[in-house]
Amino acid sequence: MQYFWLRQVLTDMDATDEKILLRRLAEGDEHAFDQIYHRYNGIIFGAALVCVKDFDSARDNVQQVFVKIWEKRAIMATIESFRNYIIMISRNLVLDQFRRKSLEARKIAELSESRSHFTGHLPSRLTEDHEFTRILQSAIDLLPPQQRKTYLLIHEELLSYQEAAERLRLSKLTVKRHLELARRSVRSFLTRYVDD
Repeated sequence: MQYFWLRQVLTDMDATDEKILLRRLAEGDEHAFDQIYHRYNGIIFGAALVCVKDFDSARDNVQQVFVKIWEKRAIMATIESFRNYIIMISRNLVLDQFRRKSLEARKIAELSESRSHFTGHLPSRLTEDHEFTRILQSAIDLLPPQQRKTYLLIHEELLSYQEAAERLRLSKLTVKRHLELARRSVRSFLTRYVDD
């Protein structure tokens, strides 16, 4: 993963001006946060896009970087190199994203394997697709309302995270969290059903 060119671009920023902005940010100044965001968001987006090669994922990376910066704003004035700090956050979030995708791919493979486990070890009436769909629907019905809505919008209506967020009037990060929890619950339900 190459973030070296990002370091070069960020070396050109005025360090004194940046220290003033970071001090104001540490005091909770939203205008200072906006200035930092406008200064860095395009650069972080470009670096993330090079790594993830997907516009939505790169935008998610930018959003997560700045959520972390806002959450940790109280320490911003003490950071020696904001340039290194913001690069580290972005790089770590991209790596986390790769890990999550890899884990999700493994879970989907496990779920597919569980489905073949259904067909191999349960009575023949359960081998029919409509029976599996019924079991899956039971798992979805047990989800808390917000998780269920999110799951259905993403998996049944095939909406993007952004479209689901707009429909539910939530942030994209909240939609992702609801979906992650919903998927975990559904997998757990299916696994228990197979085990029983």
